[in-house]
Amino acid sequence: MKKKQANLKLFPNYFKKIAFGLLAFSILILVLNKNSILGFDKELIKELLKVGILVSLSMLALTKDKEEDELTIKIRMNSYASSFLFGVIFYIVQPFMNLLFGKPFLFDMDAFQLIITMLFVYFLSFFSSKKNR
Repeated sequence: MKKKQANLKLFPNYFKKIAFGLLAFSILILVLNKNSILGFDKELIKELLKVGILVSLSMLALTKDKEEDELTIKIRMNSYASSFLFGVIFYIVQPFMNLLFGKPFLFDMDAFQLIITMLFVYFLSFFSSKKNR
């Protein structure tokens, strides 16, 4: 067990609090700017929101659980692999869907949206697998 955990470098558990704080702060800035309480440039807020959400979700994905064992590590690795495969397949299939329907299917995806989608697939896969262990 120690050898496997030595190969997998994850943040300590208290980083979850930092990540949730950063996520809450990003959403708070968005709400305050939407209500015109803050007078910042909309493009600046949009980029800060993207970075804040991406960093906070990445920190959550790379943070240890309170009790990290071999099964949790295996579930985490399977979830990383499934989210990566989902992202690659979705990115490959999307142009064909656009050709088939003659317009952007669902939405035109950039790199940020692809990474966020992959992180959400990771969280769905990880928590559902962890619940069904």
